Amino acid sequence: ALYCTELTARALAAGGDPKRVRVFASPGIGMNRPPRFPDDYAQLEAAVRETRPALVVIAPLPAFFPADQFALSRALLPFTDLADETGACVLLVRH
Repeated sequence: ALYCTELTARALAAGGDPKRVRVFASPGIGMNRPPRFPDDYAQLEAAVRETRPALVVIAPLPAFFPADQFALSRALLPFTDLADETGACVLLVRH
């Protein structure tokens, strides 16, 4: 998967350990499509609870969330609870 190769290269360039980078889901990795939230939230929550990451990055935000502003606000609410309950920092990136 090209995406994983790119993440590995970026982790190395930043002085990180690529063995600590996990991809929750992407075409060819766990799903045949990118995840959509809120529909796939339960799967992400289970993965976060299982792997206990310090940082969860979701990028780019528009690719995974509804475009409607009200629906987006509702879809984001569970991520606050996820951060509070697990101690993980949840970073949502909008390019």
